[in-house]
Amino acid sequence: MEYTISFNMNEFISSISECSEKTSPLLNGHMKRVSFLSYLIGKKLNMNKKGLKKLIISSLIHDIGIISNYDAKQIFNFIFEKNSKHVEIAYLLLKDINFFKEYSNIIRFHHENWNYGKNNYPYESMIISVADKFDLLFYESSKLNTNYEEFKNILETYTTFNE
Repeated sequence: MEYTISFNMNEFISSISECSEKTSPLLNGHMKRVSFLSYLIGKKLNMNKKGLKKLIISSLIHDIGIISNYDAKQIFNFIFEKNSKHVEIAYLLLKDINFFKEYSNIIRFHHENWNYGKNNYPYESMIISVADKFDLLFYESSKLNTNYEEFKNILETYTTFNE
């Protein structure tokens, strides 16, 4: 007897993000906010639908390598090492999974130093880096008003998986 499992990829990715955020109270909503901000930056830069899809998915799971509250505190204190542990963990988790392979390097390089085009890092990594730092700097003080219904609609629009 053969069984078929079907699931919604958008819900699956959102669930991965939410599970990752449970490792620390500091991360509560962080990846969704970064994904929303990354989307806004990508739209402003006139990225096409495929580029926005890559950007949204990568940013939605960009911190899945944070596996403890200690790791989260390092990020919120802006302690980034050359090869930050959480980005390497995320890369190792994703690089061999066919669906996530194209996102793994984007996530891997979102904390790199940007030397004005001298490095060959993914463009999306830079956008996530900017959105990530913005969220880390301003969320607690201003409590960014991210409309999650709007974000859900954006996620559905730009990450439809039957393309």
